[in-house]
Amino acid sequence: MEEAVEKENDENFQFSSQNEAKIVIKKFVGLIEKCRNITRVFHQSSQLNELLREKQNELEIPLNCLIQEVPTRWNSMFLMVLRIYEQAYVNFALI
Repeated sequence: MEEAVEKENDENFQFSSQNEAKIVIKKFVGLIEKCRNITRVFHQSSQLNELLREKQNELEIPLNCLIQEVPTRWNSMFLMVLRIYEQAYVNFALI
């Protein structure tokens, strides 16, 4: 069973061409850059941060601030994207 899962996972990451792989990488880098910009703006603006808190209260979702990426923390990029996903999609899907 485990071998089948490993084989399936390997097949998911094979690209038919080098161009296809480059396109996926560019999209991923663009997504990360958008997340960085979003968190940067919220950390720089106390008004936007307060607006985020108000919306979280209105929607009765956890009062979590956005996590900003820190280059010296190896998993901070993952945590940044995860928190944005939680706030933008998971919580609004419950409405």
